[in-house]
Amino acid sequence: MEPQSLFRNRTFIFLFIGSFLALIGFSMFFMTTTWFVISDLHSASSLGIILIAITVPRILMMTFGGVLADKFKKTTIMFSTSSIQGFLLVIIFLLHNVNQLTFLYLIILGSIFGTLDAFSGPAGTSLIPKIVQKNQIKQANAIIQGLGQIGFVIGPIISGSVMEFGGVTTGYLVSSIIVLLSAFFMFPPFLKEGPVVNTIKQTPFKDLIEGLSYVKASRFLMTGILILITLNFFAFGAISIAIAILVETYGGTPINLSYIDAALGLGC
Repeated sequence: MEPQSLFRNRTFIFLFIGSFLALIGFSMFFMTTTWFVISDLHSASSLGIILIAITVPRILMMTFGGVLADKFKKTTIMFSTSSIQGFLLVIIFLLHNVNQLTFLYLIILGSIFGTLDAFSGPAGTSLIPKIVQKNQIKQANAIIQGLGQIGFVIGPIISGSVMEFGGVTTGYLVSSIIVLLSAFFMFPPFLKEGPVVNTIKQTPFKDLIEGLSYVKASRFLMTGILILITLNFFAFGAISIAIAILVETYGGTPINLSYIDAALGLGC
């Protein structure tokens, strides 16, 4: 019997759309925040701290997110994280709308947003074997992971276009709508996940210790995390800050910044 096409698999399509929208929303939040800090707060150092607050917790918590994904329903984790992230973006939108969005608020809300993102990725990856046939797992993973690159190209373009005509406030509003829409497609009854295999009960603190111990025992994982953190500090972060400063200094607009960010996403 010929296997069903992935794009006729309703559950996979919902995961595909939800994951794609979540990535677009994350990249829009990232770019909108970058432009806001440079154009409104006029502080490169503040931008560096905020970008670190968004990205580093995400990297550090990835292993913990993987541990939780083994012990709880993946659909519940993905739906919950996207819903909370959407709610955080609504708060940021409301704060900016009344001119109360400060450096401290961005640090706190950005770090929570980035930390939550560390849970949805591992959950989505570990959900795939439960919703597709065994011989389709590699293809499904390739499609979902390929969305990351596409999302980080489309997201900045949407963000730049929205801010060009509606400003930063509208940029945050649209990103919050997209992330909340991703939560809708990840609603557990839509994805119909099977029962959790790992039912060992222990506290989240023990889960965190278990995840950290696993990373510590693996030289490969430890090296990978250190490389990613170093790249975020000295390469990706510096490039993001430098580009935003150059665009703003030479009288550029959000759409100009979006073109450069999209080109970086393409690897140009």
